[in-house]
Amino acid sequence: MTPGQRKAKIIVGDEPDEAALHGVHLSSPDPVLLFSQGEISRKQAMRQLGITYGELLDFVADRSLPLPRVSDEETDRMADMMVALLDRYTR
Repeated sequence: MTPGQRKAKIIVGDEPDEAALHGVHLSSPDPVLLFSQGEISRKQAMRQLGITYGELLDFVADRSLPLPRVSDEETDRMADMMVALLDRYTR
């Protein structure tokens, strides 16, 4: 199966009739959309689709979806860790 064939399996049209016109089967739930919304992890999406992380990023970009955001708590944790590393190794 080529990447183009894989891609056709997960494209979701705006309207069910539009998807049917193009011979696309709507997938429910849509792993690419769930990943973009932060509802499932990249590993879960990759496993469900049988693709690599690079391919998942391509699918997200092809559909003009945003990448999932890191939570504010995780961002704060990462910033604290970076400050601690800088303090430790830049002296």
